[in-house]
Amino acid sequence: MNRLKKIRLDNNDTQDDIAKVAGVTSMTVSRWEKNESQIKPDKAQKISDHYGVSVPYLLGYDEDIQIPEPPFALSTPREEGYWIDYHKEGYAKIGMPFGVYENIRKLGYTVDEVLKNSFENLNKAQLNKAVLGAVKLKSELDELAKHAKNNDITEEIKSAWNSESMANYYHELKKIMFQINVKESFSESELSEIQTLKSDLLAFIDFLYEQRLTLDKIDTDKKT
Repeated sequence: MNRLKKIRLDNNDTQDDIAKVAGVTSMTVSRWEKNESQIKPDKAQKISDHYGVSVPYLLGYDEDIQIPEPPFALSTPREEGYWIDYHKEGYAKIGMPFGVYENIRKLGYTVDEVLKNSFENLNKAQLNKAVLGAVKLKSELDELAKHAKNNDITEEIKSAWNSESMANYYHELKKIMFQINVKESFSESELSEIQTLKSDLLAFIDFLYEQRLTLDKIDTDKKT
């Protein structure tokens, strides 16, 4: 039985209870329990703290797996989770640098499905692109943080749902969904892409829900 599900049932809790603890939807909890997606390290930490268990126990790591101490400081629970995953999933043994693994995870790639099965086929340029992309993203986020702290961002907030890229996304998605709805049968390649689209949409729903929770935490004390 999935370890998360066992802990939940042992405590007579529902998937909604865990969803509230982790700040996700009950749909996400269901996917975790079915092993359809991995629990993000920060979510795993919240759940572990709530039930008084360790993150490795929650994630079902074998007791005999020894995770070595990192030779550098890990400043957040998410980074600690990356370090554990890096060793548990076997990337340390095949020689993938931890920095590459961490940056690819930060970019949002599905490591198990993409990298674990094709790492030997990825060339240096592809790995460097992932690393440089993560560095560039961090730099951009740092600049945005400085801007937000020192400036009024009313216009940025107003434009969040009015960007051309967002409009194009909705337009293309509607066209795709229309075509899917009118088809009566699908090829194997079409079914594969539909599953990928479904996974992407579920991940986007999770992302939007997390942003909603962030907005809910903002109260009148933060208004200036």
